[in-house]
Amino acid sequence: MKNILYINNGSGLSDVQSGGAARHIETARILGKSCKIYCVTTLGGLGNYRNNGLKFNGEFVVASHIWKKRESSNLDRLVSYFISTLHSLYLVVFRKLPRADVVYSTSDYFCDVIPAVFYKIIYGAKYVSMVHHRTKSPFKRSGNFLFNFLSFLFQRVGFRVVHYFSDALLVYDTPEGQSIVGVISPRKHYFVKNGINMSAIEAAVPKKDWFEASFAGGLRETKGIFDLVQIWVSVVAKHPSWCVAVAGGGTVEVTNQLKGKIKQVGLTNNIILLGPLQPRNLYRLIKSSAVFISASHEEGWGISVLEAVALGTPVVAYKLPAFSYLGAMIIRVPLFDHTRMADEIIRVVEDKELHKTLSEKGMNFARQYDWRLVGEEELKIINEI
Repeated sequence: MKNILYINNGSGLSDVQSGGAARHIETARILGKSCKIYCVTTLGGLGNYRNNGLKFNGEFVVASHIWKKRESSNLDRLVSYFISTLHSLYLVVFRKLPRADVVYSTSDYFCDVIPAVFYKIIYGAKYVSMVHHRTKSPFKRSGNFLFNFLSFLFQRVGFRVVHYFSDALLVYDTPEGQSIVGVISPRKHYFVKNGINMSAIEAAVPKKDWFEASFAGGLRETKGIFDLVQIWVSVVAKHPSWCVAVAGGGTVEVTNQLKGKIKQVGLTNNIILLGPLQPRNLYRLIKSSAVFISASHEEGWGISVLEAVALGTPVVAYKLPAFSYLGAMIIRVPLFDHTRMADEIIRVVEDKELHKTLSEKGMNFARQYDWRLVGEEELKIINEI
């Protein structure tokens, strides 16, 4: 039986679950049946564990802020990375943590990578690094330029650290994952999958409220939340009563920006912001929608897209390398083509035969990505290292 220590500091104070956090939680749940699992995490990460019923053999919660209880901006999240890094290093250097065979950084954020590397050096553990996606150049990325520049810079530094110190790099089995391997050039790498909770998905019952479309993800510019507003302007121009439900949370700053843009175009009754939803309610929402929209500018895999496919809700998304594994299971449009996206949404809603075909094909396709199968593959990797 191996002991695994997860370093998961990327959530800061927020317990809103990202796709990367979902993968970490579900694979840790599987590995925890055969291994002893420990974690270093923040209050946000701990909240995520509690929300999903995941318990570790030992949990070590580090500070992510000194004076704040809620993150109101991207700057707050960046500050949390530095604070959690320092606290984690204290735990590592002064040997406050249990001895593990494997230390596992759940992302390429420096708040996960740096403590993991120090743990490897001091405790002599094998180091496994998970990298979810490659951050675009700040010149090609939407949002605050300074924040995007720092994100890009810190990731590239993290990539070099992973190159020199990791014993195994895990990336998704997609063109995006292959490009990450090309940049990092690790000693050893494994292509892995993301997964979905098939039992929960199959048990999902549609809500009484019905929407023409749904959207799920963190409220960030790179997730396409502002694109969604423009897309829905085009949809409502042809169908004034149609509504899209938006599930997800973000900083106070970005959430207020989104509300302002929705109000500015007069769509407060057409774009419904629901906030973060627990998986059961999220599945019910997606199942109660005619179409699922993904307007993300960049993705490592796109769990919410795969969940929608499994739920039988056709997906219209931007054409990203990360979605190549889905093939003809989804409809893809050129990046930032809002008009084309709107037209495809309308087409899927109105064409009952197309809707039925995509729904049935998708549900059959998605069964191969059950978390149990993904976790078992990851356990093989851990035992091999």
